[in-house]
Amino acid sequence: MTSFAERAAAFGLSPEAGYAGIITIDTLEKLTSFLTASGINPSLESLRQGLAPVGDAFIDRASDAVARHIHGDTLSTEDRALADQVFPLDVYLVSNPNMTISSEWNLSAQSGGGPVVVSLGTLTVKDGGYIVINGQALDFTADALVRDGTATLPSGVGLFNILGKNGTTGTKGTTPASPGQAKSGSPGDCSSAGIAGSSGGDGTPGDPGSPGNTGNPGGAASPSMLASIRLGAVTTSIDLPIVTQSGCGGTGGVGGDGANGGRGGNGGNGATCGCTGSSGGSGAQGGRGGDGGQGGPGSNAVDAAGNVTAFLPSAVASRFPPVKLTATPGAGGQGGSGGDGGDGGGAGSGGKHNDGGSAGGSGGQGNQGPIGVASTVTGKPGEIFIQPT
Repeated sequence: MTSFAERAAAFGLSPEAGYAGIITIDTLEKLTSFLTASGINPSLESLRQGLAPVGDAFIDRASDAVARHIHGDTLSTEDRALADQVFPLDVYLVSNPNMTISSEWNLSAQSGGGPVVVSLGTLTVKDGGYIVINGQALDFTADALVRDGTATLPSGVGLFNILGKNGTTGTKGTTPASPGQAKSGSPGDCSSAGIAGSSGGDGTPGDPGSPGNTGNPGGAASPSMLASIRLGAVTTSIDLPIVTQSGCGGTGGVGGDGANGGRGGNGGNGATCGCTGSSGGSGAQGGRGGDGGQGGPGSNAVDAAGNVTAFLPSAVASRFPPVKLTATPGAGGQGGSGGDGGDGGGAGSGGKHNDGGSAGGSGGQGNQGPIGVASTVTGKPGEIFIQPT
């Protein structure tokens, strides 16, 4: 393995100062020089072992051509043309003679989504420190690693965590518009001068609210990518697991809430006919609230798209137990809430010497929507190869 100073020179950087930023790689040769600067690389076979094709013909063939060139194969004219279409490629480079971490160091946070290359002199890891990368290729080299402390990390978290990107939670379903107020009752009338006719009519019951719309599906997960880890001298008194898990499925969105029921129609007013009149009509009951929409379906987990290879001093290789976790499928979203019942219609007023009608009651509450359909598709983790040096 080359020294930090030699790697810094290969990157065109000073070995005395730290650097972190995105560098645009415009040729296959330049990418090869970046990824071979450490002087030791995983075999082409270990990169591929146990992995299924991504499924996109161009991505599968182009990535294969790039990997074969980096590992010394001579490409055909056709394969070279495919590999050249990958460029320009942005690589996030971290070069630092000394670094200390005491919390999560997420290499995906500012790296722009492309491959990440980390070259360190000494990495000191205090209690609480660990490294995460999500859905990006990683090339990590440190001349020395010092574990300062003895506190263990939570279950499922390692010193190195080579992960996919989990699917996002789906957005909530929409709520339909509530119906308008129902028709009012007809007004009372006089059959002739001074003689009451019909009373005010009752209002029409409110229309029920429409059910909420189904929640949106969980977002698509992204796979974990290949990672190469190289450590020179290692000082530790505790185990430092290497964890890999591909992208887990996203939870479906919450179902849309049911629309509120429509307001009941008002009762018709009674008529006044000289010295007498007719009674007012009653307001109608409000409409029932719409049921909540079903939660959205969970999305599938995805298989890994890369393996992990760690080159470690033979005396401490057993301190880096590999942990391969199956990516879990997305759960269905919760059902939406039922809509409120509509208000009852108002009472019609009575004519002279007659009573008005009664007000209508509120409609019933809609039911909670059902839970969305959970995915059953898990994601296979990549392999972790420990190479003692």
